[in-house]
Amino acid sequence: MILRILISLIVFGLFVCTTAMQCYRNYPQNDIKGQYGFKEGADILPYQVNYSVGDTIWINLNIPGKRIFDTISGSRVFYDSVNFNSIVQVDLLYKNPFTVNGALADFIFPLGVSAYTNTGGSQTFSQVSFGCAPSADYQLLLGIVLKQQGILGISFFNTYLKKCFLNAYDHNSFSLSFNVNDPHKNLYLQQSMGTIGKTHDPIFLNMLDRKTMVAINVQ
Repeated sequence: MILRILISLIVFGLFVCTTAMQCYRNYPQNDIKGQYGFKEGADILPYQVNYSVGDTIWINLNIPGKRIFDTISGSRVFYDSVNFNSIVQVDLLYKNPFTVNGALADFIFPLGVSAYTNTGGSQTFSQVSFGCAPSADYQLLLGIVLKQQGILGISFFNTYLKKCFLNAYDHNSFSLSFNVNDPHKNLYLQQSMGTIGKTHDPIFLNMLDRKTMVAINVQ
């Protein structure tokens, strides 16, 4: 009886670990469930098509005066004491051969930010928590140090909001996109996926269309 219980726990644990590695790849869009449907844009600097291994890309989210844009009212709303729980993610979109040896990138976090980083398969991501530190603005400046060659996809999105000091979830939605004119979707479409036994992923294509992901070439 005890052996059966142990086996069941091991199988369940493996299932959870396997699922966790892919959960951020196919995340749903934020549904508006609360009073506000918040949305903001993040800058990616420097932004270009080609990079080299060892280069650092910076993601900057700046919300002056804690006035977040609300898609419902079409105006900015002062919203204090909220914690953002976000994901910065690097996916391997194309490489021939399609192999990954270790992390695709390292992350540079500012002081006072809680973060957890993991790598699995063709994805490296970090879960970042920020917003409750005393300040006049909501701001996050996060660095991505590129470690491997290939066509990479960089995405930054919010999973949920939480009320500071109350340990309670905030039901207002908060979505993110990049402030770019061209997410380099054609860079991804131009790759011969058949040579590596894959097809263009509709999830990635949708993220590129919505500018929640940008594609870059790392040499």
